Amino acid sequence: MIGLSLTSVVLGRRAAPVWTPGALFGPATPGIWIDPARLDLLAQDAAGSVPVTGPGQPVGLARRAAGTVDAAQPVALSRPTLSRWPRGGRRNLANGAQAVGDAAYWPEAVTSNGITAAKIATGVEDGVPYVDVRYQGLAAGTQHAGAYIISNSNAPAASGEVFTARVTARVIAGSAPGGVAIPGIRINIEERNASGVWVAGGGSAVGATSAEDTTVTLTRALTDATAASAQTVVTLGFTSGAVVDVTYRLTGLQFEAGATATPLQHNRGPHDVTEPGVPDVWHLWDDGGDSLPVSLPAGTYGRAWVDHLGAVTVDAVSDPANALLAARQAGVILRQGAFSPAEEAAIRSYWEGLAP
Repeated sequence: MIGLSLTSVVLGRRAAPVWTPGALFGPATPGIWIDPARLDLLAQDAAGSVPVTGPGQPVGLARRAAGTVDAAQPVALSRPTLSRWPRGGRRNLANGAQAVGDAAYWPEAVTSNGITAAKIATGVEDGVPYVDVRYQGLAAGTQHAGAYIISNSNAPAASGEVFTARVTARVIAGSAPGGVAIPGIRINIEERNASGVWVAGGGSAVGATSAEDTTVTLTRALTDATAASAQTVVTLGFTSGAVVDVTYRLTGLQFEAGATATPLQHNRGPHDVTEPGVPDVWHLWDDGGDSLPVSLPAGTYGRAWVDHLGAVTVDAVSDPANALLAARQAGVILRQGAFSPAEEAAIRSYWEGLAP
């Protein structure tokens, strides 16, 4: 219900009303409350003819959950993008790691050093997406590093910063190539300079070679003084001249800052990251220069907004014209008349569930 307080009955007694920002508005009180979790109120274009159906889509119209006006952006390049991240934010920096069917992240076939890595199947196992990759050919080098497109995990970084990467792999057909110091599927962390040129890297001390799931993990501090970014790489090693034919099931790829391998987040792309057991936080992402114009009567307005990590800002402003106030905005309220202390407390309480 829009703009109304909800009640429920508990053990035959009426429970306390559930407060929403709709209670801040009278029938004709100028203003707007935008809730990005209400996809039914969003459209990709300013006219409202193309509905928003999921993360990664532009938002050209944000209809009010309460208030008197909607927010519309007629300029396509100035529209924010709808995003879904877990409460607490994104940790898995490997964009598309779980979008196993998308060739933009896991290509259908890539040939490197004489070996072709071909995606032959995808699916879900124990709730986690997997991809089956067949490595086949006559080796003309010593490794294949293209099953997952490396650049999708690119993260700004500097020398001394620590990252952790992991992937789970098992052989489902054939056998891992021998003759190398560390056979099987390995996980690497590479460093690149500001020009995108490789400057340093290192790989896991063990590889996955068996028919049992093996989680290969690497924690590594960046060492090159010119490092400007870090990436993770899934590799298979072999000797030059070897005949290779092995199929691996790969799953659970995660790349994150810090020295700890944390619970897996399902990264289907930069705007769609979820974590089992953790609530989603829908928000609008401003990639720079985006806005959601509103047309309101002149006057002083209470203004409140919350970011994707639950940080709430409340103030007052004259003649507001934009309803996009944070780089990652999970909600905004503009209401004619400054908020009272009690109203501010209610707003902060309403949004406190977005905080980690």
